[in-house]
Amino acid sequence: TSTGDFPQPPTSYLVQHALGAFNAACFDVNVVCSGFVYALTLAHSLIAQRPTARALVIGADVYSRILDFTDRRTAILFADGAGAAVVAAVPEPYGIIASDLSSRGDAHHLIRVEAGGSRNPASAQTLA
Repeated sequence: TSTGDFPQPPTSYLVQHALGAFNAACFDVNVVCSGFVYALTLAHSLIAQRPTARALVIGADVYSRILDFTDRRTAILFADGAGAAVVAAVPEPYGIIASDLSSRGDAHHLIRVEAGGSRNPASAQTLA
């Protein structure tokens, strides 16, 4: 998620605790819209290294809490949503065949939430 419950701890720790999956490793992947695809690719890679393992991939975002619905340039692009998948090794021809991830760091300025991070902490001014 890119809209976690808290800055710390990671949301994955809360899910791990709620599931009672105390021997499982967990971590958040914050890649906004493509986060689920990135996490699914990571899970696939981890399962390839340890075929008896299982992974739970969850994608969830709550943008309705941070959107300015009067800004029609951005309000139409974002929504709340969630999905989950259990990933495990499966016999051929099933499963993920391949993945190819790429990023556009040069476009970082196109869509952003500038306030609330360590560079521009949340304050009454940034919230306004």
